[in-house]
Amino acid sequence: MAPSLPRLDVHVAVLPRAGLPLRLVASEAECLQVAQACGVRRVASLEADLDIRRWRGDGVEIAGEVRASLEQECVVTLAPVSQRVVAPVEATFLPRGSPLDRSRSQSEELVLDPEGPDIPETFVGEAIDVWPLVVEFLLLAIDPWPRAPGAVLDPKLAGGEDGDAAPQSPFSVLAALRKDPT
Repeated sequence: MAPSLPRLDVHVAVLPRAGLPLRLVASEAECLQVAQACGVRRVASLEADLDIRRWRGDGVEIAGEVRASLEQECVVTLAPVSQRVVAPVEATFLPRGSPLDRSRSQSEELVLDPEGPDIPETFVGEAIDVWPLVVEFLLLAIDPWPRAPGAVLDPKLAGGEDGDAAPQSPFSVLAALRKDPT
């Protein structure tokens, strides 16, 4: 079962015209839930400063920053590795069925600019839950291959004694380990 996240709904209908500044500071229990959702050992702290405002009439734009201190396992030694993450947040939402929602259009080709902004996501109902957005941008900023200082991968597994040789197939590495268990 996937870990559940806390909820923090922003009701779109009552969103002030000037926008809504939102400061989120995760409790210890919420940090535990986020750590489980992100697959890390521990989230020591998590904060987000967001500005939530209307976008083109019925849409919502959320911009800001997520900051976290967390602990992961080193991919080489499994030792704890601490990491400080600072991630910008930029997301746009449209209600499902909005005339501006071009992501579902079958009649025209959708052109995406890889360097441009993301297309707006859709939401259903009258509220947007901010927690999944915070966790999504946190996950995008976490180092996927954390390495402890000085951690070195065994050259036999890295692709040869000199480290420059082409990587071996996983099966040849397993066969070598079978012949030489040391």
